[in-house]
Amino acid sequence: LYAIFTQEKCLNMEERVINCEITDQFAAKLMYGEQASVDETGRVTIGSESTVKIVLAKQYQEQGDQKYILFTQRYDPNTCAECLPELDGMVLTEVDDAWHVDVLQKGIAQFGTQESNPVVDIKEIGSGKSGFMFYYSGPNDGMRYQDAVLIDQIGGRFYIIFNELIGLDNSASCEGTENCWGYNSQLDFIQDNESEFWDIQITSSGTIVMEDGAIIPISEQLLYRYSSGDNRYVEK
Repeated sequence: LYAIFTQEKCLNMEERVINCEITDQFAAKLMYGEQASVDETGRVTIGSESTVKIVLAKQYQEQGDQKYILFTQRYDPNTCAECLPELDGMVLTEVDDAWHVDVLQKGIAQFGTQESNPVVDIKEIGSGKSGFMFYYSGPNDGMRYQDAVLIDQIGGRFYIIFNELIGLDNSASCEGTENCWGYNSQLDFIQDNESEFWDIQITSSGTIVMEDGAIIPISEQLLYRYSSGDNRYVEK
């Protein structure tokens, strides 16, 4: 009874407000309904189903506001066992000791695999502006890849504003022979306090394979700049 009373006191589902201290449990209920619960592994159970996993749940500050971000991976093996997980997200802002939903969006994109979670960082992508950087990696047709995906809240929606391959190799298939090749990249934000979004610099090094099978060194640096007309970064 106490748990039911606490939930009713803390959650206003109609207005999408948490009136108590923010927790992953309360946030998951706002996202998926009052029956949702979170276990110690970060898996969200909705009724009898348990096909949602938290990949980021954290408080942060942006332009003087205290905020909370929740990202989850959701999939339904009964509907599509081979489908990529759906990314759901929610941002709340603290106002007068209550947490109000800024954005709640399901099906932002399909990324990654059901077996592994992405690495997610909250990045400063402009002066006082935060973005969410997802690093996905895994095997694909005998190769291993790493993608960097940057998601930002713009108004009342999430947008994918950067999505680039930053690492690739054939270590899954070359088995240590002379035909092994691969490269990786470092991603940096170039600070510019006069711009809303800082530039992204990608520095890559290693080897790549050409169409004729030749393996050659690679050493390059690419710069990307945010385009407000496209809502994404484009190569400069």
